[in-house]
Amino acid sequence: MTTLAEILLAPERFERLVPQTASWIERYVHESGGLRGMALKAGLAAAKAARPDAVERAVRRLLPEFATALEPFWQKFRASGERDFGAYLERHAALASAALMGVTDVRIAASPSKTLHAGYKRLRSTLAGELQKLLPDVARMIGKTAAPP
Repeated sequence: MTTLAEILLAPERFERLVPQTASWIERYVHESGGLRGMALKAGLAAAKAARPDAVERAVRRLLPEFATALEPFWQKFRASGERDFGAYLERHAALASAALMGVTDVRIAASPSKTLHAGYKRLRSTLAGELQKLLPDVARMIGKTAAPP
């Protein structure tokens, strides 16, 4: 059985998924409201001021690790005979988001920045909750990209 990483990282699919995901992230941030939305917008603006392609670069770096983290879910989904990876992940959102947050945890732990560590520690539970809500959309993008052409 083909792995999720093999499917998503195939050049033609990867090159289609990266800008699609980056655009989706930017749209999500743009549509976010309240204080959290203001903070997200300020962070995105700062990142894009430093590097206009910051979101795409982050997606390119993290997608292989996220695909690996979601592999057990993908294999169980495929074996289940279900057709909607988004619906499958929605039912397993707590475990899947924990797997993805594990990737981020490792990345943050490897950073020498104490400021980054402190900020992440304060925001981690909020980020995990947001990710859990967003996971079905992410899964649908993955499912659409992973479907045979």
